[in-house]
Amino acid sequence: MAIIGSQINEINAVRKNLGTKEIRITKNLEIINIEKKKAVIFEKDEDILEISFNFIITYNKTSKIELKGTVFYEDKKHKELEKIEKEWKKNKKINTKKIISVMNHALSLSYKTAFEISERLRLPTPMQMPKFVEKDEEKSKK
Repeated sequence: MAIIGSQINEINAVRKNLGTKEIRITKNLEIINIEKKKAVIFEKDEDILEISFNFIITYNKTSKIELKGTVFYEDKKHKELEKIEKEWKKNKKINTKKIISVMNHALSLSYKTAFEISERLRLPTPMQMPKFVEKDEEKSKK
């Protein structure tokens, strides 16, 4: 099983008055479609899964960043791809254990894209960035 590519297909971003000093940020990643397709990989037709996702960040319910994207996923065991696609078509749900690497990849791609958009719209970053802090000398002596 391997991720062979990914892309952001659509970006929607709106900044409105955030109102209060306290900003509540909610984030949600969801799979919106899974479809088996043919792709040319190293000059051979290969079966892959095209896994579409939607990532939404909401700021105080007034501002938001929405990203739609696709992760391309292959598996040499073609039956595994068929199982995942059938499970999706039947339930519109998928056991995340089967595609955890896809979910992580979509999340990483989405955050990277959302960081730049949030900066341009002067919105808080969607997740807390690590910071260096000054060491408290009194605490370190004890």
